[in-house]
Amino acid sequence: MVIYLHGPDSYRRGKKLRELVADYKGKYATHDLLHVDLSEEPEDGWMRAKDFLNQPSMFVESKVLVLKEAAREEHVPWSDILVRELKTEKTFLLVSDSGEPHKHFSFLLKKPALFQKFGVLRGRELERFLAKEAEEAGVRFAPGAWRYFLAFVSSLGGTENPEKATWAAVSELKKLALSGGEEIEEERLKQVLRFSDSADFYGLVRGLLSGRSMALRLGALEELMAENIDPARIFNTLCYLASGSDALFLSEADIAVKSGRLDYETALAKTALRNS
Repeated sequence: MVIYLHGPDSYRRGKKLRELVADYKGKYATHDLLHVDLSEEPEDGWMRAKDFLNQPSMFVESKVLVLKEAAREEHVPWSDILVRELKTEKTFLLVSDSGEPHKHFSFLLKKPALFQKFGVLRGRELERFLAKEAEEAGVRFAPGAWRYFLAFVSSLGGTENPEKATWAAVSELKKLALSGGEEIEEERLKQVLRFSDSADFYGLVRGLLSGRSMALRLGALEELMAENIDPARIFNTLCYLASGSDALFLSEADIAVKSGRLDYETALAKTALRNS
């Protein structure tokens, strides 16, 4: 059997991989397990993997081979190793890749292989994921603190490395778990978390969102842009902070951005220029 996990969100992908290995160990009293990272040892790694799979399983019930970064173009000559294991019953190949498979490995995205993609989470999907992680960590947020935390997470990673937001968010949740279950208020959270790009990032975004006059909103936008902060990061933070008519306005702008009818800079300018 081959199980293929792929996508840039290494935190969720790694968590799923660990769960699969733990399930396997719990199911089989005797087992054999090998981890190979092919990004570190491409040739020798494939040879070790091949030898491991060819070894007779006389003293173990089953075996598991964990391969990382296997479905790349440079590994095409070794693809038959994966093909041969697609229908095996007691040999499990767990393949974990950070990107999409090369076309020669497209069989990993079809049955009988099992496959799951771990793309970058955004918007409501990210919020639901963080809510579950917070619950598992025993972290309770007051409403204002939760909104601040979501805004903080949206400011991480930017468009170049958005997958880093998941790791950073979970790391912060683990720190907050040390509070012992006490509900976390917004003011306390502000003392713990700091936006990395600007000393007053949160305040400026608030000003852009709800400044009483157009001049104040434009001034906040100008300061944010002067800090060379990724416009996508600013916009996503706005979306997390908004409510009521602001949320509706930004939701429509978000659709326009995703459809290509608007870029982030223009969306931010329209936010500053809108009638409040």
